[in-house]
Amino acid sequence: MQWSADGINWQFAVTGLAANATTYTDSPGAGKYYYRVKALGPNNTESPYSNVVFIATLPTSPTSLVAGPDPNNVAIKLSWTDTSATETAYAVDRSSDSLAWTALTSALAANTTAYSDTTVQPNTLYYYRIRATNSSGSSAPSNVASTTSPNGPAAPVAPSGVSAGIKGAGGGQKIAVTWKNNATSGSVTNIVVDRSMNGGSWIRLTSSLSPTSTSYTDSNIARRTTYSYRIGAVNANNASSPSFSSSSNSVTTS
Repeated sequence: MQWSADGINWQFAVTGLAANATTYTDSPGAGKYYYRVKALGPNNTESPYSNVVFIATLPTSPTSLVAGPDPNNVAIKLSWTDTSATETAYAVDRSSDSLAWTALTSALAANTTAYSDTTVQPNTLYYYRIRATNSSGSSAPSNVASTTSPNGPAAPVAPSGVSAGIKGAGGGQKIAVTWKNNATSGSVTNIVVDRSMNGGSWIRLTSSLSPTSTSYTDSNIARRTTYSYRIGAVNANNASSPSFSSSSNSVTTS
């Protein structure tokens, strides 16, 4: 039986296995290994080599896992030391009590040493552990690290000075909406625009305007209808409840 670390350069693992032997246990160190076998017959005759099999030893465990809050988002940052030479991926496990664990991901690339958990709730304690994996299985988990998620950035200042005006005539009418952006740079991730028709409830027109946007054109309008608008500033801390401006003036299409 021969082994190789690269599938090209071979050396003997053992030469004295008994006739009819069908198993052999090797005890190499951590690494990636290829094996092949051939049979020896009378008068030093030899069979061709068998097919080649490949196996990687179980990865060694990651070490020095550290967890800390992300000051700019409602998120927790993880970092660890990669100690394995045989991993093909990393898995991140999370727990709320350090007893019951849930896998957040099992597909981080080999050699990864950091991860950001953006699925946390604000001001909540979480525990984490990391595992290295390959086709042979999973390493033992790393040390457990814990931290409390941050509250996230303060809600941004609401826009102001919202104004609506009709452009065009007849079936080509559009409504141009403008506003003043009062938020400091970096405190807003996106701008949302809501519309009310004939004094009814607010309907979201868009939630994907850039954080520096100060205008929007509403083309999907009906004739002889009254519209008003409000603008909201959003960041990681208030996505479900934007910082809204006061309502714009009402405009009625012809």
